[in-house]
Amino acid sequence: MRHLLAIAILLFASSAHAADPQDAVPESLREYWVTLADLIQAVGNDKIDAALRHASVDTNPAFRTPEDRAKFREGVQKMLAQMGKLRAKFESYDIVAVAQVSSQAFTIIGVGNGHNGPTHIDFDVFFYDGRWHLLGMHYHFGFKRDREIPARATFFDKPVSLRLDRAEVALIEKK
Repeated sequence: MRHLLAIAILLFASSAHAADPQDAVPESLREYWVTLADLIQAVGNDKIDAALRHASVDTNPAFRTPEDRAKFREGVQKMLAQMGKLRAKFESYDIVAVAQVSSQAFTIIGVGNGHNGPTHIDFDVFFYDGRWHLLGMHYHFGFKRDREIPARATFFDKPVSLRLDRAEVALIEKK
């Protein structure tokens, strides 16, 4: 009986002190979330040039030729312009999960909170040559997601809320 009680206590203690799911995310990626939040803030205020600067499209190493880079930049610019026209005026961006694609690639799954209601905004990012780069972005306005969250995604107990209420600054609040 004592052994069962000891095992139960150990199991309870280990589950009570389980690792925070955010600990599975590299520190450098958590720091990059601020850049993505600044991008969301800029696009929510229809400042597409600023959003493109935050996206660092022009320095993305995934595109080897100037033509490839120009085509990617044009596609991102069009998508951001469509979002910007709605002037969502986001107050915050909540990261609810991340899906690890490889040791250096992640999908960041989140929701922008603005005066138009929730906007699902996901980012595909990769780490190369000492920094994070945006490879793709997907958004959808409304309460229901239109993009499936991968089964391998790590969900956070509470969303990481990036406040967007100061120009060009996003403060990370870990609740």
